[in-house]
Amino acid sequence: MLLSVLIGLISCSGSSSTITTSNIARLTAFSLVKQDSFPGLAEATFKIEELLDTGLVYVIDSIRYGTPIDKVTANMTFEKTPGAVVMKFPDTTFMLSGYDTLNFNKRPVYMTVTSSDLTVKKTYEIQVYVHQTDPDLYVWQTLNNAMYEAEDEEQQVVLLNGTFCLFSNNGFENRLFVSPDAATWEELTVSGLPSGCRVKGIISDGERLYYAEETALYTSDDATTWTVTSYGDKDYTIQTMLMHFNNEVWLVLEDTTEHLCLGRIEADTIVKTDVMLDDAFPVSGFATVDFQNLSNRKRAMVVGGFARNGECVNSRWNIEYSPTLEHPYRWINYSIEQPEFSTLTGVSVIWYKDRLLMFGGVDKNMVFRGNEVLVSIDEGFTWTPADTAKCQLPEAYTPRQKQSVVVKDNSIYVIGGQNLKETFVDAYKGRLNSIDWVGY
Repeated sequence: MLLSVLIGLISCSGSSSTITTSNIARLTAFSLVKQDSFPGLAEATFKIEELLDTGLVYVIDSIRYGTPIDKVTANMTFEKTPGAVVMKFPDTTFMLSGYDTLNFNKRPVYMTVTSSDLTVKKTYEIQVYVHQTDPDLYVWQTLNNAMYEAEDEEQQVVLLNGTFCLFSNNGFENRLFVSPDAATWEELTVSGLPSGCRVKGIISDGERLYYAEETALYTSDDATTWTVTSYGDKDYTIQTMLMHFNNEVWLVLEDTTEHLCLGRIEADTIVKTDVMLDDAFPVSGFATVDFQNLSNRKRAMVVGGFARNGECVNSRWNIEYSPTLEHPYRWINYSIEQPEFSTLTGVSVIWYKDRLLMFGGVDKNMVFRGNEVLVSIDEGFTWTPADTAKCQLPEAYTPRQKQSVVVKDNSIYVIGGQNLKETFVDAYKGRLNSIDWVGY
């Protein structure tokens, strides 16, 4: 067979010619041939490490999960045309013809390259691996199913300097529980908040906590001690805390004409803006999320909730920040173009792996949505149920509303909540397998 390779280098014209051979036996590039059904093959990048008389060929990152590598073909480039290329598998050895099917499930795999003058041989080990973990699978675990003894109460979990802070209020008493990991919790004494605090309105900017109601603003740097500032002499009343977005804390205010408007906090001072809000804008029971989209634009959403007249709404307000515009904030209600989206309240929405995820909630008839997680890949315009084979909350998780869902260190934490019968005191942690995979 070696002789046939050399004969192929000779001109068939019948005239005499000089045949140039080489003593170089070096592989310079290796890749797998594309298969339409398995794009992971062509996407795989290989590196070649040269040693003195051997070499190593390996895939830089394992090939996409579920890609078969038992019947593949390879593209190989050599520095000089070789005299022969021999593949050795655990159960077979053969000479490459250029279109051979290779089975990389069988390891180790060696390739021996012989120079065209037959004087030099170099053997490469070829390592081809496929991810053994499904990158699109969310792995969930129960962290705690009895954080504390609860009554019929409202809860809110926020992150303050990386610590989980769980506030609860049963209508006349505030309680605070803190945890570094959402698994073990410690109760601390909290002072300075009003006894009837609607804790769902507590907002964190990461380093400070804020809460406001009627004519007073409360702030805290440690979650335990709160300072109050009165705003009784202003031309507005505070309707509700809204969210932290674009490094500002926002509120919903009501002016002297009973119209809703947007307010923000600057240096512990509430500033009324000239942004007027729709009369149907939610003032309770809504979910908020802020994120930076794939175009690096700062965006936020306000989802569902109750309007001032007590009506449960199906609105999904999308806010985009464009600093180059005269009016930098643009507000769009997606429910105008997508009115079939259900009325809902008590949901939680997070931004995770370049998409929005929605948890929990009920409709206007207090029908619970179940354990289904909704996904939006178009920044909240449309929503579809997550693939339950990939993303499903633990069996122990009971359908609920008003749960707290936060993201810390690329993990999702679902904590507490309520149904018609009880207040939950459990905590769950979920994580997408590929969240930390570089380039995936």
